[in-house]
Amino acid sequence: MKSIFSIFTIILFLPFVTNSQEKYKVVYNYTTENISYFKLDKSYKVVDTLDNPKIKRSSLVEIQLKNVNPFAIDVETDVKEEEIHQSGGGFNFSSLLGGINTFSSDNLNLNVANLPASDIFKTSSRGSGITNGFSDLNEKTTNVSALKTTMMSNLLNPNLSKEDIVNSVIETASLQQDARLPDPNENFYVFLTQLEKIVQEDKTELQSNINAMSKEVDQPKNGEEALSRGELVERNYLINDLQNLLSSLNQSTFQTVEDLKRIKSLYTMLEASDFSRTYDYQIEADKVNIEVKFVQSVFAQNANSANTGSTLKC
Repeated sequence: MKSIFSIFTIILFLPFVTNSQEKYKVVYNYTTENISYFKLDKSYKVVDTLDNPKIKRSSLVEIQLKNVNPFAIDVETDVKEEEIHQSGGGFNFSSLLGGINTFSSDNLNLNVANLPASDIFKTSSRGSGITNGFSDLNEKTTNVSALKTTMMSNLLNPNLSKEDIVNSVIETASLQQDARLPDPNENFYVFLTQLEKIVQEDKTELQSNINAMSKEVDQPKNGEEALSRGELVERNYLINDLQNLLSSLNQSTFQTVEDLKRIKSLYTMLEASDFSRTYDYQIEADKVNIEVKFVQSVFAQNANSANTGSTLKC
């Protein structure tokens, strides 16, 4: 693990040369901590790699930060130079992510209530179908919870590249086993949409079976002797348990659908995000010291209230 307080500074020593506007590029890779220097032509194409750059006054310098995860990191800079001009949109990514802070909620509440223990429930074919249906649905909700947790964990990891995050999310989604599901590698949005549809269909089928069994238990068959007091109490308990199952079913499927929507929104943001930033400077001094500080993003702070938002690197 990288040192939390490692230093990334760019120091440009400039011999005094007037009437020159050469172009240079400095590339810093956050994950590897490598810094590379290049000389550019008039079209901003690389023409030479520099080991010990000597950058002339009035030159244009392009600074590129690579593999900077905007979900996990905000960037602050301190430029020590007189008369320096910055072009670009600034160094704070919080405005980009301000609209998705609500996706950090982790109030999953996906536990399905225990199934009734009644012998009537166990011996009934409909009861067996309900048991299997709840087992399958509970597995889906568990996998959706794991997928959401994986995505949030990866988004908050400053050392993962965009490709790493996407691959991890798709790999976790592939663990969801259902013959009705498409391959998430082909189209992740289709996979999520189809999974939501399946969850809703399974919920509807379970609701139908639970309601039918409730009626079956509540209505005595023709010619059947009156229930004893103990049998009546057991029947009432079973009906109450079935109603609790309906409540639990509605709660768990609602939360699962909400999680799928959050996952889809986060993935949309991930696809649209840029893990590199480029800033242009015109050098107007004999010596320039540019310090780039990487701090915890607003998104990451809101996702984890226990975090202090301290500096990751500087």
